[in-house]
Amino acid sequence: MESDIIRTAAIVRITEENRTLFKEELLFKPIGLWIAEVLKRNGVGELLIVSDTPYRIEAGVEDMFSEIAICDTEHVREALQELAAFGDNCIITIAETVFVDSDTIQELLNTLRIRDKVVLKTGGVPLGVSGFSGEDALDPLLILGALEGQDSYEDYYEIDCLDVGTLGFIINGLEDVCSTEEIVRDTINRAHMSSGVRYVGSETSFISKDVKIGKGSIIYPNTIIKGSTVIGQRCKIGPNTVITDSIIGDGTEVNASQILQSKVGENVKIGPFSYIRPGCDVSNNVRIGDFVELKKASVGAGTKISHLTYVGDAVVGENVNFGCGTVTANYDGVAKHTTVIEDGAFIGCNTNLIAPVRVGKNATTAAGTTVTNDVPEGSLAIGRVKQSIKADWNKYRKK
Repeated sequence: MESDIIRTAAIVRITEENRTLFKEELLFKPIGLWIAEVLKRNGVGELLIVSDTPYRIEAGVEDMFSEIAICDTEHVREALQELAAFGDNCIITIAETVFVDSDTIQELLNTLRIRDKVVLKTGGVPLGVSGFSGEDALDPLLILGALEGQDSYEDYYEIDCLDVGTLGFIINGLEDVCSTEEIVRDTINRAHMSSGVRYVGSETSFISKDVKIGKGSIIYPNTIIKGSTVIGQRCKIGPNTVITDSIIGDGTEVNASQILQSKVGENVKIGPFSYIRPGCDVSNNVRIGDFVELKKASVGAGTKISHLTYVGDAVVGENVNFGCGTVTANYDGVAKHTTVIEDGAFIGCNTNLIAPVRVGKNATTAAGTTVTNDVPEGSLAIGRVKQSIKADWNKYRKK
């Protein structure tokens, strides 16, 4: 949301005590990144980090603001003047390690439109978030006072927390990180519930803020969903499942499995104990069963990979059946190679596919076969030693 104020800048104070805490994650996102995203979302265009110790800006923050500067406490005025001559504009300061939400920043901006200066407090204790406007916006004493968390400005207007909503939480240690994360987790989970998502054991499910979940889906216990994952409608996710930066289609079930940076279609059944690594694209109505691992693989609609199989660097067509124990041998010790399995192929149990290799449409590999050459369409590949029988073997073996 863009502010009506002409320009808005934010100052974040990094100290030796809080610099580590700014890197700590709340629901898989560093606190520093949480703060940057909230400021950006509310129209803050310039960011000034005041730090007397070396501090590396979080990845992704550089692209959020038109300007970012870093200085020590002795050069705040000069840094602000380099960013802009603020005049009637405003500055937000964040002095402590604080988890702050969008409502807090927006209320502060709204208040700055009608008041000269504001500090947010709860019960007389500084929150670590304050704002300045007008000529005070360039007063280094006021700014540094706020950055150090001082509570000595009698002429500041106090904003009651009931008027603002959820102000945020100061984080002084790892115990505060954990307690804050529980509150944020519950807030996010309740928001999904209000949109029609059903939880079983919501206190054990941790879901990132940017995750989207469709109506009618169920989240079972011990589920972790990270990043910008999108879950469709009527899905069943969990228990004991991790999904990161992935897209899951409507009606899909994921049980006790992990999916990383991949796309999964509609009405897919995954797990238990499946591992879908980054770069996979699984089409509709696929079955990925227990102890199956996919890596940079595309899998066509209706294919079944039921158990104990590795499919890596592969292009798999529609309605392919994988027998137990199939392996695509994609790595020769120097480079990765691709396996192509066309529509309707039948891969027998314990087949080894030595890439690069292609199995044609409706072709079959016999159980125990090692495939080193392309298998033509509709043909049968048998690549195993002919069975021989040693009579009375057990009698001689025991001598």
